[in-house]
Amino acid sequence: MIDIYLKETLTMTIAGTFILLGASSLAGLFVAILQTATQIQEQSFPFLIKFSVFALTLIIFGKWLLAYALSFMQEMLSSLVQLGAM
Repeated sequence: MIDIYLKETLTMTIAGTFILLGASSLAGLFVAILQTATQIQEQSFPFLIKFSVFALTLIIFGKWLLAYALSFMQEMLSSLVQLGAM
């Protein structure tokens, strides 16, 4: 029973971080290509773009991530009695 919850926790963590870090990494790649092509070496430009993409991704997928985490916690807390009986 515990191994199921560990697997689900790992899956939830990977899904949540992959969405956010994947979007930020793609934005960073786009900014790097843009800076290379235009030879603009401003340091705050990549940070601002990556932060904006991260915030936008969190706004778009935040509701789903929160619902996923809450349903997992409700399931885990509801089966706490079964885990204590083991």
